[in-house]
Amino acid sequence: MQDPPRGTVTFLFTDVVGNTRLARLYPTAMEADLRRHEEIIAAAVKAHGGFLFKWVGDESQSAFDRSIDAVRAAIDAQVALTREFWQVPESNPFRVRMAIDLCDAEPRTDDQGNLDYRTPNLNPLGRLRGAGHGGQILVSPVVEDLVRDQLRDLGVVLKNLGEHRLEDLEPERIFQIVHPELEFDFPLLPSSARFTHNLPLLPTSLIGREHETAEVRELLLNDHVRLVTLTGPGGTGKTRLAIHVAAGLLQEFADGVFLVDFASLQDPDLVPSVVARTIGVREVPDRSPADSLVDWLRGRQVLLVLDTFEQVIEASGFLSQVLVDCSRLKLLVATRRALPIQAAHEYPVLPLDIPDANGPIERIVAAESVRLFVERARAHQPTSKVTSENAPTLARICAHLDGLPLAIELAAARIKVFPPAALLSALQRRLPLLTGGARDLPRRQQTLRDAIAWSYDLLSEEVQALFRRLSVFKGGFSFQAASALLSERRSNGSPLSACPPLRLSALDGIQDLIDNSLLRPEEREDEPRYLMLDTIREFGEDRLEAAGESVAMHDIHAVLFHELAEQTEPHLRGAERERRLASLDRERDNLRAALGWLHERGDAERGLRLASSLWQWWWWRTSLAEGRRWLEDMLALPGAEAHKKLRARALTGLATLVETQGEHKASEDLFAQAESLWQELGDRHGLATSFLFRWLVAFDHEDYTRMNELALASCVTFEEVGDTWGIALSETERGIGAMREAREGGLDQAAARAKLDEAEGLLRSSLARFAGIPDRWGIAVATGTLGNVAFIKTEYALGIIRLKETFELFLQMNDGWGLATFMLAPARAAADLQQWEYATHLMGAAEAFSDAIGAPVRLPFRKLFQDNKAKAKASLGDEEFARAWAMGQAMSPKQAIEYAFEGMRRVIGGSAG
Repeated sequence: MQDPPRGTVTFLFTDVVGNTRLARLYPTAMEADLRRHEEIIAAAVKAHGGFLFKWVGDESQSAFDRSIDAVRAAIDAQVALTREFWQVPESNPFRVRMAIDLCDAEPRTDDQGNLDYRTPNLNPLGRLRGAGHGGQILVSPVVEDLVRDQLRDLGVVLKNLGEHRLEDLEPERIFQIVHPELEFDFPLLPSSARFTHNLPLLPTSLIGREHETAEVRELLLNDHVRLVTLTGPGGTGKTRLAIHVAAGLLQEFADGVFLVDFASLQDPDLVPSVVARTIGVREVPDRSPADSLVDWLRGRQVLLVLDTFEQVIEASGFLSQVLVDCSRLKLLVATRRALPIQAAHEYPVLPLDIPDANGPIERIVAAESVRLFVERARAHQPTSKVTSENAPTLARICAHLDGLPLAIELAAARIKVFPPAALLSALQRRLPLLTGGARDLPRRQQTLRDAIAWSYDLLSEEVQALFRRLSVFKGGFSFQAASALLSERRSNGSPLSACPPLRLSALDGIQDLIDNSLLRPEEREDEPRYLMLDTIREFGEDRLEAAGESVAMHDIHAVLFHELAEQTEPHLRGAERERRLASLDRERDNLRAALGWLHERGDAERGLRLASSLWQWWWWRTSLAEGRRWLEDMLALPGAEAHKKLRARALTGLATLVETQGEHKASEDLFAQAESLWQELGDRHGLATSFLFRWLVAFDHEDYTRMNELALASCVTFEEVGDTWGIALSETERGIGAMREAREGGLDQAAARAKLDEAEGLLRSSLARFAGIPDRWGIAVATGTLGNVAFIKTEYALGIIRLKETFELFLQMNDGWGLATFMLAPARAAADLQQWEYATHLMGAAEAFSDAIGAPVRLPFRKLFQDNKAKAKASLGDEEFARAWAMGQAMSPKQAIEYAFEGMRRVIGGSAG
């Protein structure tokens, strides 16, 4: 007898969808069909070494030593079920759903001798199976990771269905097995939510707000309501309520729920760019960020949660227009100020309910404000609880804090220092004396500021000073940045400012602020970072101003981030690019704050210096509109004309960003201005950089002569100044130009061959230079372009080897642009070979990757792509083309790459590495 698997076991669970209804309608036929269904399942499990240990009605449970065997058994069973002739007189009566997962489990035998795996570890698998549709095979992420490399010979891909929350479980990704003989297009999973979202998992639970949650949810589900605003002063919990409501609506918005935070944004004109970047819509040449965003949202069922919108209230008109243009879009806006929009349904977020201190203890314990206080107090002192003796005191504490959630949380943090009676006494002594809020604000907002001021007053003078000074950071800060801000002298030995140095260490001071709930650590593995709530940060800035330190500390902040930008800029071309770009990404809000401060002060020199150091970051990250705005603003400052070198750098960057937006004429004019300044200054390196990026204009126009002139000029000049990276990219550009001219330039066969040889020589040279740096992005681009050259020469085996190297690098770098761009190469090669089903899979994948980064196929490649797409459709027919296209669109980048290489090997009939 077969021994049951033990240890780490893979389980396959199956059941029949609609069994009860069919058994009622066709009892005799259904009884026979169920037996046949059981035989099919049992045979498939046995054939692949599985152990079928349980039948419960129409549900089966089987165990396997290897995940791949469970997957093969599931596929064989589904295929056999689809081929069977059933006695029940309905089309496809047997719709069996299946799910596969693995966990640690040991077989057990009960008193009746029945073997089972009794472990709560199997509960998630039952829920996974219950989320599926009849005919569908679902697998967990851990199974997908184990089997994906073993499924190629089966012609199977694993479709990523996104993140789902299954009942009480944490959200996780679910994958579907896609097999040529099985149905693959199913409705969205009916789990508690299909997670296309960026909502954070809140570190603490939402206490109370059940009534508000239900009402806001009902408003958002009303067909006549498009915009709901949660209004109220800071600290009432608008953001937390918005996230909680949105999390409960994930299933209702098929195309996603996205949170956009405007806490650090001051410029309403940047709202479209910030929203687009947050939801993954990249800017498109010839389209404004607003138009690109509307194009993406139009027709999609999306909920946007806009937080701290009072920062950019002037952008309300943009929201009105987006609602008009995008009929399925809904907005949930958290703001301290009501929006001047007729369509807005305002929902005031009031303080938590406060119980009568003289009422029954049951009512005190049940009150939202007391529940919140006790829950947060237990986080600081686990023994905290409500008793008949302290219940009235807790009710009075919440009353003194006006039921404001943030005030309650700050007070609860002191419970380990003050027991309830002492805490109430302390609040009574301090509140009448603290008038930090403006008198025309609601009393509850003054109380909130009082609560923060009270917490602030409990700090030592040194920690108070630290708190004030840290308030200049926006969007968080690193420990290193905090230490630099607080150091007495700069690295060059000059004094930081007239602010007196602090005697305490940054480490001790930050820990004290965390303990007092005025600062919270951000969970990161690479470096310690800290966040300050916006309301608390605003209080700190008020205290900074009152202490006469505001100008000095904002100047120091600007210096710190100007130094970061200048130190980072040279490394954006080379081996450290990815790490350095990530470091700037983390400081986006601080960089914006520094730019805003310098512009507000009219500091043209430092403003130009900072902005011109950042243009490459904006370009690599395609933050085109924002970068353009800052560069234009700094160039327009009085006195900017006097700083010629800084102007030349800024103009070069601005020209590049404008070109990438598709404004070629404006870009040409800006490049001309920059090059005039570089020549006047005699700066050969700056001139070469301008030539290098001006080449993009010629590329988009397919002006091969101009492409070669600019690339050659930049290459020669970089050689003069010894810039290896510049030489390498110039040679890549020259190689691309020669390759494009050979294919599209109308040359005769001999001339085209000579051009391809020239391209190959240039690309080999650039590859060697990039490898010597080393620069992985440059290596990937040069290698991939060599793969294109090989395909044009019909050297398919060599081309696939080169492209495989390219894709492996882009996967490592998570470079969406590279994956989308170079996936066009095998797709085009397959089309050249008239392998239309194969080509359609790859074209579908390439377009999906382009859509994911919001970038359409680039203009010079677009016509050929559309022509090949039309030929494939004509060859395959509408239905088969749609099926092949959908399969390609469902592939992950890794799956598409593996499929491309396997397919090319089969097509060329040989091994390609």
